[in-house]
Amino acid sequence: MKEIGLRGIWTPTMWSCRCYAFERCPTFCATVIGIKSLEELEVSECPTLCELPRMPLLKSLKIWNCDGLNTIGDLPALKSLTVCRCERLKTLANMPALELLDVSLCPRLEQVSDYHMPALMRFKLWGLDIFKQHPTHLPSLEELVVLYLPNWDSTFTSMPCLREALFYKCPKMQTEGWIYALSELAGHEGRATQLQRLSVWNCPSARLGWKLLEQLPNLIELGLDSESAVLLPSPLPSQISTFLPSLKTLQLRDNTNVDKKVKWGRCISGCGVPLNRTT
Repeated sequence: MKEIGLRGIWTPTMWSCRCYAFERCPTFCATVIGIKSLEELEVSECPTLCELPRMPLLKSLKIWNCDGLNTIGDLPALKSLTVCRCERLKTLANMPALELLDVSLCPRLEQVSDYHMPALMRFKLWGLDIFKQHPTHLPSLEELVVLYLPNWDSTFTSMPCLREALFYKCPKMQTEGWIYALSELAGHEGRATQLQRLSVWNCPSARLGWKLLEQLPNLIELGLDSESAVLLPSPLPSQISTFLPSLKTLQLRDNTNVDKKVKWGRCISGCGVPLNRTT
């Protein structure tokens, strides 16, 4: 048996399983604590779950609507973690093998592990009211999505492999230091920054100017609003392809004039503009 779905039921056959899905299981901890071979686990609507037991071989974990969960401890083999709507969750412990982290709607979560996450490639944070702290050194990170983080200020020191980044409604997010975080490989190995897609919306503290954008020669798609692009000239120079030689799509929005033309040429608010390129 490879997978089993449970609704508060436990049977002896579970001990031979590697993948479980629990829903409304009041005896969760007693059920799984002895299953050392467990590799995949899904837990939903288990209000009595306060702390996960140590599961040394667990590789994938998904948790939804577990309001009693306070912390997720060390899971040394974990590669994928998804957590949603866990009202009391405050911290995530060290997970050195983690490759995907998706955390949403956990209003009390203050921090992700203080340690480096050397293997993390995809990082998504959404709707975390007091979240402030996360690992700043992410050498393998390729995709970053940050939505609705009112207290996050983006203190990254290294993410040289980043290819895609989306930021939305992060009022304290700043872009200072990004050049150094993105260009670590370029500086040490003679390689250009890897970022290809960047969108920054409703982040009033973000300030993107030519000094940053010129360091992104591989940028294919760029989306900005009038607040994040305040340092760019108006109108944009016709030589934009000189500064961003790979750019194919430019999306611009004016936060102050929703129904009017934005300050950059003829682009209407909210539109995507494919750039005309010459060969």
